[in-house]
Amino acid sequence: MLPRDIWTSQFLEWHGSAKTLLDHHSTGITAIYSDISDAFARTLVVDNLYTGQNAVGNISPIVGVEHSYRNTITRLCMDGLSGSMTMKESTDTYEMRMISVCARRRFASLKRGIWA
Repeated sequence: MLPRDIWTSQFLEWHGSAKTLLDHHSTGITAIYSDISDAFARTLVVDNLYTGQNAVGNISPIVGVEHSYRNTITRLCMDGLSGSMTMKESTDTYEMRMISVCARRRFASLKRGIWA
């Protein structure tokens, strides 16, 4: 297995666990965030969507963060890391950002609904 394939399988395993916990604990509660799925998708990229002051000239901004998140997870499940460095689409940028943020890191949701 290539290192990136190992990372993909480890990430998808963590993602599945995190998503299951998120879905379980967010059911029937009032959360700080009006849209828990959007908050989770933004957390995975530390809310840096390459817009405003974070915009970079030759990198596509992440427009539709949940859509880019879903496309990235689907692509990882089907094909693994794309390795695309063109960043011409939101999903490419989301994947690149998620990899740089999530590699060797963990996130937690606290009982009060605050992301840490």
